[in-house]
Amino acid sequence: MLWTLLLCGAVFAGAPVDVARYQCYRALSPINVDGRLDELDWQIAPRVGKFTKVGQFCGEAIPRSDVVPRYRTEAMMLWDDEYLYVAFACEDPDMWATKFKRDGHLWEEEVVEVFVDPDGDGKDYAELEVNPLNIVVDLKITAWPFPKGGVKEGDIGWDIKGLKTAVVAEGTVARSKDAPERKGEDRGWTVEIAIPWKALKDIPGAGGKPPEPGDQWRVNLYRIERPKDGRDEYLAWSNVRFLNFHMPRYFGVVEFMP
Repeated sequence: MLWTLLLCGAVFAGAPVDVARYQCYRALSPINVDGRLDELDWQIAPRVGKFTKVGQFCGEAIPRSDVVPRYRTEAMMLWDDEYLYVAFACEDPDMWATKFKRDGHLWEEEVVEVFVDPDGDGKDYAELEVNPLNIVVDLKITAWPFPKGGVKEGDIGWDIKGLKTAVVAEGTVARSKDAPERKGEDRGWTVEIAIPWKALKDIPGAGGKPPEPGDQWRVNLYRIERPKDGRDEYLAWSNVRFLNFHMPRYFGVVEFMP
């Protein structure tokens, strides 16, 4: 989301940062990326915790935990020697999407997003987005080298080679925000993602290989929900405080477990 330059001036260097944390366990058996999340590993994987609204205006430097998101979002992660797996389950009674081509501006519609910063320096990281039609945009991001966030450059020509994604939509994915088929009768959509370690070789700190147990990476998970009859909601696992997902100092900490 918002990979062009966007800065908010109310976050100061040296400010204490409280971020979400997650223990990512190794998958016990192969994961079939089909969007169904029916493997035992997904059933027992811990959920990341509640997604919260980020501030709706630049300068509103508080998590919107006082406002409960309209619809539930769950996410979880796993890993093995080949992939980092990420799964989302999004409650959504009126799904919609109009983007059909890879590397389109998916953040303009309903989408889930994964940001991965292996070395945690906040300078370079991978961004991946998936919409309800299983269309993908992936970027290599170079951020400003200070904690205010704001994106300096987004390489949309960079691809996560070997990426696997799948979506299962329970209902009808409407082809416009105001489509008559958006009747509020859908149940939602699930997303399953497999990111090859070797495809992250261009991201500093990844090395193109799986992490070791005990390693910690900075990761954040997001969702943009655009209801037919209400205000758009920007949701984060580790709350970034501002309406700018590119705030790497607020990314969560993922520890890889045996």
